[in-house]
Amino acid sequence: MSEKTSGRAAALLVGIAPFIYFFPAARGQLVLCPDDGWLTNLPLRMTVAREILGAHLPLWNPYIFSGFPLLGAAQAGILLPLNWGFLILSAPVAMNLAVLSTYALAGVGAYLFARRSGANVFGSIITGLVWQWSGFLIAHIGHTNMIQAASLLPWILWAIDVYAVTGRRSRALLLAILVALQTFAGHPQALAYSLLLAATYAACMALNNRILRLRYLGAIAMLAAGLALGAVQILPILELAHNSLRAEVTYGFFTSLSLPPKFLLTFFAPYLFGGGDGGFFTAPYTGPPFYGEYAGYVGITTLILAITAPLIKRDAQTKFWSVAALICFALTLGQFWPFGLYRAIFHIPLLNLFRVPARHLMEVDFALAILAGRAVSAVPLAQNRKRVAALTLVVSVGVLVVTCLSVTALRPSTFRVEQGTFMSALRAPEIFLPVSLAVAGSVTLWIFVRGWQAGRVLLFVIVAIDLCMWGQSSGWRLSPSRDSILWQEPPAMSFLRQREGDERQFRVLSLLPPPDPNVSYAASRLGITEEVLTLQPNTYMMHGIQNAAGYDTFGLERYSRLADDMKLWGDLTDPERSLTHGREFDVLNVRYLIAKHFAADTSRWQPVTQLGDISIYENLRALPRAWLTTSVVQLPEDALLKVIRTETFADGQTWDPLRTALMDAPLQMNFGGEDVERKAEVIRYEPNRIELRTECAVSSVLVLSENHYSGWRAFVDGKLVPTLRVNYNLRGAALSPGDHSISFVYRPKSVLFGLVISLFTAIVLLAWLLRRRDSLKNPLTVTL
Repeated sequence: MSEKTSGRAAALLVGIAPFIYFFPAARGQLVLCPDDGWLTNLPLRMTVAREILGAHLPLWNPYIFSGFPLLGAAQAGILLPLNWGFLILSAPVAMNLAVLSTYALAGVGAYLFARRSGANVFGSIITGLVWQWSGFLIAHIGHTNMIQAASLLPWILWAIDVYAVTGRRSRALLLAILVALQTFAGHPQALAYSLLLAATYAACMALNNRILRLRYLGAIAMLAAGLALGAVQILPILELAHNSLRAEVTYGFFTSLSLPPKFLLTFFAPYLFGGGDGGFFTAPYTGPPFYGEYAGYVGITTLILAITAPLIKRDAQTKFWSVAALICFALTLGQFWPFGLYRAIFHIPLLNLFRVPARHLMEVDFALAILAGRAVSAVPLAQNRKRVAALTLVVSVGVLVVTCLSVTALRPSTFRVEQGTFMSALRAPEIFLPVSLAVAGSVTLWIFVRGWQAGRVLLFVIVAIDLCMWGQSSGWRLSPSRDSILWQEPPAMSFLRQREGDERQFRVLSLLPPPDPNVSYAASRLGITEEVLTLQPNTYMMHGIQNAAGYDTFGLERYSRLADDMKLWGDLTDPERSLTHGREFDVLNVRYLIAKHFAADTSRWQPVTQLGDISIYENLRALPRAWLTTSVVQLPEDALLKVIRTETFADGQTWDPLRTALMDAPLQMNFGGEDVERKAEVIRYEPNRIELRTECAVSSVLVLSENHYSGWRAFVDGKLVPTLRVNYNLRGAALSPGDHSISFVYRPKSVLFGLVISLFTAIVLLAWLLRRRDSLKNPLTVTL
């Protein structure tokens, strides 16, 4: 078999590996969307498909938070081809296709980059397999947009090297396209970390290689060009971030979910703090919440290889990835840096935009995968095999000792198994398997280094078993099945649809139960039950019902304040006040409250039906989707919000929202406050367009119970008029006496400007590429 043929076969092996690893999903038994996968990523992708198939641009999401940017939120990965299967396939099939393709892409990309950077075929297979099945990628399987962005990291690095070596402009264009695709994946943090790593890699290679220096520096320029290509996604993200709850990042927020130093032990014993799916590994999780954020396991054998690599191969590539692994691991520790030194990182642009320092495990796991492949490749080429064998033996023994210490002397005191005896602890797979794998890995590496014929096969098998030992017991197996109730409409939603008919004329508010302080979120995974589906706000999106709550990583700052300081996951700060005395959810057109164990004020919340433990209440004070007011009161923002929350002005008068609109800016129009007959009717409702017809004999303000947000334009009788922000954060327009036709259209400048920048960049890059080809076709003839 030729080298080219064996290389293609190896790439194919890595590419089909996810279909073996996730075999229950490949055969259609499971749908790979655990945790945040079905809580938000799946509903968003289904919503995008519904909007596109309905001939609407997927720009605005009317189903959460009383209206929210859809393209700007980015999580749906609207522009990434991996997600386009939702347009033609059923949601379960499309989700599995998107996720399985993502892991295949990650593995093949890592294989190609390893080959390009000097690893042999077998070493590149090891790199591809380790990255594909790494703790970071497997633990974050529910964060679909994150793993899609991370999967493109090795491709970008590969494109940098290809361009540097060949100098072809087509390869430079490919690099820019890959950066744009990573932008379209919709996870700014993974994008930022990847590009920082890629730019640093290109800069270091430029310093090391004088001949290719200009090309590597040119590759950095192409990273910037890729961002310009992705401007159509980046500008809406920046606009949303500016208006979100994350507009001002505090140091506490920035360092939240830092990797505890004791979690270094999980690189040797991954379930030392529990966290398995309850099948083979049953020890309860006792670490900090959100175990998946701290998982970076790459296998003990991989760890031995990665530590050995810089000892036996001291070229620029190995040095770079060794240093990168150490620096990025240090960054994962965040707030645990001594003397508060991490505050220096807080002042570094770009790095200071994101929380969860533990997500730097992405770079750590990738670096370890590269180093493992380079170590495997270096062994057959070593001139002094005895020295390599001795170094490998020393590292293997060292790792074995640390593994033994991790599960014995250093084992956390909170670790416990069923019976709690010493012997039962020894029988616990969380304890004995890491030691067994460390021994098996050490022996296998010794066989491999000695050059025995079975060495490669044994090494491949032990690396695969090692990785599967952790990953096959992780949370992905708790994904919903094809016959899960997730794919059915919950009875509460069916009831509301039958009762109301038109689900576009009202909102619901699903009230999440207060968290149990005695139960760790990470210790008890959120199962898919009828009750959970009914209370989680984003599931209503799947069935086209609008919810005043929602779950998103950004949120809107003004809307949050209006809606009882609502959290990013839809939880209310003081529901006893807001649902009893306040008018905020009345003006938000919340007609139904869906809750469990809610002590309702029956003068306001009339019980409608009981479905198991879930109660549905009708809001007797709910306002319509649109209405006209004939009076306007201007107040400072805080005073305005207080009136909405108390229904009372500072002078003691009662606020009637149907008659008086509240504004924080002057309005150049006189209102008499006459109590005349008036009418506002929604005649057309689409995600990006709302049309109304109004009748009023005096000047009035149209109040639309939709979020005020940049990009919404108001047209009265076909003429553009200012879009007003009324009642703290609702949309409105001033109307003269008479009958009017009003349209609110979403045309965000961020998308338009971003599209212009993206198209302009694409044209410039294509012209640059074609000019080079023309010069090659028509070389200059010089006569001497």
